[in-house]
Amino acid sequence: SFAYPHGNYSEETTALVWEAGIYECLHNFSWYCTAAVRSPEITSRSR
Repeated sequence: SFAYPHGNYSEETTALVWEAGIYECLHNFSWYCTAAVRSPEITSRSR
C-alpha cells in the first residue's frame, strides 16, 4: 500500500485516485481528496 500524510491508502484506492487524476491533489490536499474518493462521481469513474 502507499503511505500519505493523511493516512494509509490501499492499492485499490490509490489506483482509483490515479484514474481520477487527483494524485497531485492527494499530495497537496489529502483531506479534500479523501472526501473526493468517497464521492459517487469519482467512484462511478472507476473501471
